[in-house]
Amino acid sequence: EILEELVNKLSRNFPGLKIVGAYPSPLASEENRKIVKEINQKKPDVLWVGLGLPWQERWISEHKDRLKVPVIIGVGAAFDFLSGKVKRAPAWIGDRGLEWLWRLVHEPRNWPRIFLGGLFLYGPKFIFLVLSELISRKLRKR
Repeated sequence: EILEELVNKLSRNFPGLKIVGAYPSPLASEENRKIVKEINQKKPDVLWVGLGLPWQERWISEHKDRLKVPVIIGVGAAFDFLSGKVKRAPAWIGDRGLEWLWRLVHEPRNWPRIFLGGLFLYGPKFIFLVLSELISRKLRKR
């Protein structure tokens, strides 16, 4: 399983890293409540959510108010890369900022999810939030 391989690799590569929990993709609301409760009991400093776009954003949005975690980060396909399930683009492609193109070519099954789920659903909200933050910072400086 990806999750088990990921935990093993991270533990080997980062001996000082303390992983206090790892959960497979949640499905039912009761299961989510249980996971949120367990996360809060373990009191992690950072919560990494790797469900893929747009599911991880939805999960974070739905549960962030009940999670007592200072930092929650959606990491997309990072867990797939780290576990070895998905191969990363060659360094020369990544160095030029073209890993997204590599992934589009090598993972065409993800096109609908990326374009419909991410870009159209979350793109406008992201732009709105960034603009709101910029405006509020500008107003605070006055």
